[in-house]
Amino acid sequence: MFFLRNIFQKAGIFLSITSGWLLLCGIDRSPKQANFGLKDLQTKNMLQSMPPLSEIPLSFYLLTSAFIASVVSAILLVRFLHKKKIREGLEKIAEDQAQLSVDSEFEARQVDDEEREFIKIMCNSKDPVTLLPVIMSTKVFEKTAEDYKKSSKFSKSDLEKIFLLRKSLQFTFKNTGVEFTCSQMLEPGTHLECVIHHKGKNVVFTTSILDSTEKQLLIKPPRVNKRPANMKQFSELFCNLRRGKDADYEFKFKIIGQL
Repeated sequence: MFFLRNIFQKAGIFLSITSGWLLLCGIDRSPKQANFGLKDLQTKNMLQSMPPLSEIPLSFYLLTSAFIASVVSAILLVRFLHKKKIREGLEKIAEDQAQLSVDSEFEARQVDDEEREFIKIMCNSKDPVTLLPVIMSTKVFEKTAEDYKKSSKFSKSDLEKIFLLRKSLQFTFKNTGVEFTCSQMLEPGTHLECVIHHKGKNVVFTTSILDSTEKQLLIKPPRVNKRPANMKQFSELFCNLRRGKDADYEFKFKIIGQL
């Protein structure tokens, strides 16, 4: 038995060595053949294909810069034109609305065509956006009228036109819906409380306006012994005036004559 076991061990070792040798014999130990072609020279990305910056001509940079500038300019121009179109559209809407408001105010106050043309001359503009504040505010109207009086286009005959235009626009003392800014807004029939300072005394009397123009007022003089007082001996006349629940007003007139 011992002899057979020894034989089997030697046979196993022999078979193991033989099997290992056969396996090692199947491996190719010769050097591999190089497989190199033109494809291996091709770049894998764009950066590798670009030449060095020092080899790029100046004209390339100029053309590239010009192209980029053209694209940016085109974008900015399109945006500018778009904004301009929107702005012009909004201005046209505002102008149409202002024109509608101007026409409505003229119709409501029954301003005739001649006065409508004159207000354009006085404002030196036909733009309804410019005209609207003038016919809506007494302050703006009076400021515009004063500026026109100082201009080269003004003539003395325009005083009556300004006076009548003010009345047509209803910028009067009796219209409590507008601000009282000047004595030209006073109308015939308005009652005044007047004071004359004479020799240290105050002479008080009540009177009314008989007529008015752009430059002067004609008032009813007080009576002394049933006769009109001589007002030409005085130089100034101080007046007090109450306008409903608005306020009390004080102003001064220069006496220029008596009829």
